[in-house]
Amino acid sequence: MRERFANNNQNWIVWQGVTTRQQGAIQTLDTYVTDLTNKFRWLSITEKMRYFVQGLRPEVSETVLLRQPKLFREVEEIARLTCAVKNTMGSVVGVARQPSHPAGITGANVKSRALLAKMER
Repeated sequence: MRERFANNNQNWIVWQGVTTRQQGAIQTLDTYVTDLTNKFRWLSITEKMRYFVQGLRPEVSETVLLRQPKLFREVEEIARLTCAVKNTMGSVVGVARQPSHPAGITGANVKSRALLAKMER
């Protein structure tokens, strides 16, 4: 009985961990990538890309989606570049950027959501 139900329960726990994983506000991209890579072993490439992008910080995922990467390697490279630029800009300015539109809603956000929905199909 234990063998029958334990395996399904374990798979569900891993699946839930992947689908709900979000990059923390101060968490490095390396830590996020390492954590998800350990959980990605059994996912398809499309699923890896979708869950990776969904879990990125909003400003990073928006940039990644706008570039429309085709490969997981491209997704990761764009995310790394975006994080590096944002970190550099934040240290130069010395303050966190505030959205220029109410509630951070921009045309880019709408396009990002449409691209994410397209990736899910």
